[in-house]
Amino acid sequence: MTDDKAIMDQVHEYENLVADVLSEGMKMCDTLQANVLLEKFPLPGASTETT
Repeated sequence: MTDDKAIMDQVHEYENLVADVLSEGMKMCDTLQANVLLEKFPLPGASTETT
């Protein structure tokens, strides 16, 4: 995830990538999909500001 794109745009891009993988006949575990997406978010309480 990046700060220069809206979160919903990034989620949509991720959904498209997953759809491409699945359309090629590859299997992708739902838990893996969720973990890959969640690991991109900052940890709770982590500051996103730089000094």
